[in-house]
Amino acid sequence: MMRRLVTLSVLLLALGGCAGQSTSFHRYTLPAPGDSGSIEASSERVVALAPVSLAAYLDGPGVVYQTTDIEVHQAQAHLWAEDLGTQLTRTLRDALARELPQTRVRIGDDHSPEQARVQVSLSQFQGRYDGMAVLSGRYTLQNGQGQLIEQQPFRIERPLPSDGYPALVRTLGAGWQTVAERIAQQLRQHSLTRGQATDAASS
Repeated sequence: MMRRLVTLSVLLLALGGCAGQSTSFHRYTLPAPGDSGSIEASSERVVALAPVSLAAYLDGPGVVYQTTDIEVHQAQAHLWAEDLGTQLTRTLRDALARELPQTRVRIGDDHSPEQARVQVSLSQFQGRYDGMAVLSGRYTLQNGQGQLIEQQPFRIERPLPSDGYPALVRTLGAGWQTVAERIAQQLRQHSLTRGQATDAASS
């Protein structure tokens, strides 16, 4: 599938150059997570989300595709409508807010003593020559004192339902939602563990 994307992109650029015509550009945003409802977040628990960090080759305007086991390219005519890191950070915040409706999720640092902190780094966020969308990286959770709560790598591979960049962007977005769900699960687990420890100490 992705071979066809590569061939099509090269062909369009070549034809555009030969004919002296401008290339048609397509710009994409990541799909937003579902409606989080009207539940008002409690101010008792705050999660600070650091801006998502990207591998250098992902930090560019073009959607990335992998053409072989060692080659990657940024599409020249299929571009992110907004900085990819900004989009990833915002959609992760919104997804965490949906998954944790009683928690206030904010982008940036905050030194509240009861706060959890989330950091995510992405090493892959791309299409692949065999028709798969691939994202991988690592997330780290800390408490307000900077103590490590959890650190986990992740890797998600999903087949594209159809050819084309729109299908690739939507599939990457669905994978990113899965990452948010995993982080939310770990945050809930930490909260339960902390609550049990408090109960035990007071009994």
